[in-house]
Parts: sequence; C-alpha cells; structure tokens
Amino acid sequence: MIPLTLQIIIEFIGGLFLWWVAVYLVMQNPLNRLVQLVAGILISISFFVTSDIFLNIALATHQYQYLILAMKASLWSIFLPVIFLYHISFVLIIEKERALWQKLMLCFGYLFGGVMIFLETFTNLTTNYLLAYSPNFAGDITDLTGKYYWLLGVFLIPLLFAATANFYLALKTQAKFSKGWYKFFWPLLGTLLGLISSPIILLSYYKIVPHSLLFEDFVYLSVGLLFIYSIVKYDLFIEETKIVFGRTFLYSSVGMTIILLLYISPLIFLKIQLLSVGVLLLLCVLVYLIVATHPLYSWLVTFAHDLAQNPSSGLSVVNDNEVYQVLKDYNKPEKLEDSTLLRLGLIDREVQKQDASTPVDALRDIVKDAVEYFKPEEDERRRTSQNLKYYLLKMLVFDRAEEGQILWELGFEEYPLRIMTKEGESRPPLFKVTAPSDYVYTSRNAYLALKKEAIHNVAWRISYLEKLSNKRFSRRTS
Repeated sequence: MIPLTLQIIIEFIGGLFLWWVAVYLVMQNPLNRLVQLVAGILISISFFVTSDIFLNIALATHQYQYLILAMKASLWSIFLPVIFLYHISFVLIIEKERALWQKLMLCFGYLFGGVMIFLETFTNLTTNYLLAYSPNFAGDITDLTGKYYWLLGVFLIPLLFAATANFYLALKTQAKFSKGWYKFFWPLLGTLLGLISSPIILLSYYKIVPHSLLFEDFVYLSVGLLFIYSIVKYDLFIEETKIVFGRTFLYSSVGMTIILLLYISPLIFLKIQLLSVGVLLLLCVLVYLIVATHPLYSWLVTFAHDLAQNPSSGLSVVNDNEVYQVLKDYNKPEKLEDSTLLRLGLIDREVQKQDASTPVDALRDIVKDAVEYFKPEEDERRRTSQNLKYYLLKMLVFDRAEEGQILWELGFEEYPLRIMTKEGESRPPLFKVTAPSDYVYTSRNAYLALKKEAIHNVAWRISYLEKLSNKRFSRRTS
C-alpha cells in the first residue's frame, strides 16, 4: 500500500485547485496573453506540488529510478512560473514607459530558463542524478545538489527582483489603498515572498540551513493564491482582459467537487490498494483530465463548429454555451450581471463611447445586433434553414417564447399536447411545409440541430466583433 500522508493529500488538493482555476481562466478568455501567462503560472505550480507525491513514494519505497524520473518530469515547473511572473509584470507596464533593462530581462528569462531546463534534464551538472543509484544514497534530495546548482539562484533571484520592481512601479501610479493599489499590492507581496524565500531554499540544498519540502510548497502555493485573490477580488488584469468570477464559477466548482468525490470515493471506501507508482500516475492523470474536461467541453463543441463552418475564423473568443445562457437571460438583466461575456473588451468600449449606459445594456445591444445580423433579406416566409434559424433566435430572445411555441410556429413536430389539441382552432404555423422546395425536415432532432447552428452563428459574430475591436484598440494604443 502506497503511503499517503496528510501533507501529500493537502498538496494534491491544493495543486488540483490551482489546476481547476487555470483551466477556468483559459476557457473564459483563451486568446489573451495575460490570461495565458497567469494560467501558465497556476498550471506550473499545480504540477510542482502534485508531483511531490511521486517523490515521497519513490523515497518511501526505495525506487530511486522513479525518483529521478519524477524530478526530471517536473523540472520545467520550477522555472516557467518565474519567467511567466516577470512577463506578467512586464505586460502590465505601459508600453511607452518600458525601460531597456525591462526588455532585456524578459529575453534573459526565456533564454536562461531554456538553458536551465536543458541542464537539469539532460546533464548532471546542476543535479547529480547518478548519486541516486549509489548504495550510499539515503534518499535525501539535498544530497543530489550538483556542482553548478548555484546557477538556479542566478536565474531566480534577478527575475524575482525585476518582477518585484515592476509591480512596485505599477503600484506607485495608483492612489494609496485604492482598488488599483490593492490590485498590484497582492502580486507584489507574492513576488517579494518569493524573492526573500529563494536564497533560503537554495541555502537549504547546500545544507547551510535546514531543508523542508513543506516550506517550498508553502511558498509556491502562497504566490499562486495571492495572484488568484488579486484576480478575483480586484480584477488584476486591465479592462480588456478582466475575468468574471460569479455564480458560474461557483456552480462549476461545486459540480467539479461532486464529480471528483464520486470518482475518488470507491478508492476510499473499497480500500483499493495502490501497489505501484504506475497505477498512481494513471489515477492522477485521470483526475487532471476530469477537471479539465468539464469546462473544456463547451469550447471543444464550439471549436468543432468552427472547423466545420468557419475554419478560417480561428479560435472563438466566446463559446456556444456562454452565448446560449445570454440568449435565455436576455430579458432578465439581473441574471446578465453574472454573465461571463461581460469580460469582453467590446462591452467596455461600448460603455466608454457612451453607446450604452451600463455593461449589461452593452451586452444586450451586442446580442441584439448579432441576432439581427442573420436576418434574411428576401423571401422571409419561405421555409429555408436560414429563415428558420433567424426566427428561432428571434422567438427565443425577443419574444420569450417557450420551446413548444417555437416548435409549433416553425412547423416542427413534438410540440406539447396542449398546443396539439387546439391545432384546428388556431391559425396555421408560420413555417409549415407547403412546397417541395421547403426545408422538409420537421423532427425534433432537426430542430435541435438548427438551434445549435443558430447559437453558434451568434457566438461566431460576437467573437468576430470582439477580435476586430481588439485589433482596432491595439492600433490606436501602439
């Protein structure tokens, strides 16, 4: 039975939570550079703390070959967070105010980071992996410290110092104790914590100070959580890239927790024994995939539609499920306040130009224009797929019609019995099949297929407008 201590369980749960937040962030705004960088930090930290379970198990079972593999497989997660952290601080500095040293430090981070990953993975210069095979190796990771391990400090400390300086410069431009001030204060606190802790951790590997893996995990998790707090509480990102953490995130998190409990409970109650590192690796990979699959599903569906219908349009900025929720809540402004589409820069610019008084009003205007964009220009009463999709959207969004009413008016089958009993007493449907040239499919499945296409069309239109707006904004600010 593989030993699972409380520390390992806490590390795994904490790492899994960071992985979940990273996936959620990317799914909200996958094309934004800041979102990608923050998600990269959270994913790296998540991988680092969860991989610790394999290090402990390899040490406890004296399988030192797995110890080496686990260390090499997780090395990138030590270097990338620091690079991404500095890159974020660099992006948050206004382009015209960036100094030469800030630009050079960005190049230094990526180049030196690549060199360090290469040295750690393919040589024994920084970490003496060969010693792990020696009979004298007692399982202490600090014994594996190589001759050039100090290069890690040369890499980490300058980048953390530069990132701290950047966040401090950004903080100085804000009114003290304002929302913007706190937005930069918490990341500054995180980088400062990392800057102070790095020399201590490095010295511990040289056995100058006591070594503790728990202290390393505390530093990594603290930096990640400080960023999460700043994002959620104070909108760390600039207006065009803000993320909405509302009921959608809360409900998704609850749903994910329930799914994971259903998955893990048999392992606990049936007392399934994990007899090898390979079995544990499989279970961990499955858990990661479960967390990723839940929010990725809607994007995969949207991406499949893009490949089939608009392959040249690129990845959508919004997904079909988000748009469907907005279409359903179009006449419920209080629910639109929690819409994830409020993150769009297009909405902020509509408000700034005073084309709309509030973000919710701007969202309603954008949705209305997107629906009307697909209005047929001629032969509106012919039963074509284009007409059916437009009137389906119109009835769903503007008329607040129930599904049964839409099925009836568009000439589809399987509408409710209460409508069927009054069929002879009412006017005929708007789009009943009357000619061979009409759209002849009338089944409920055909209706659902048209509905999905109509929603995807609106999602494509909003995504297109958002990307176009971002390009124009970038040209004006450059």
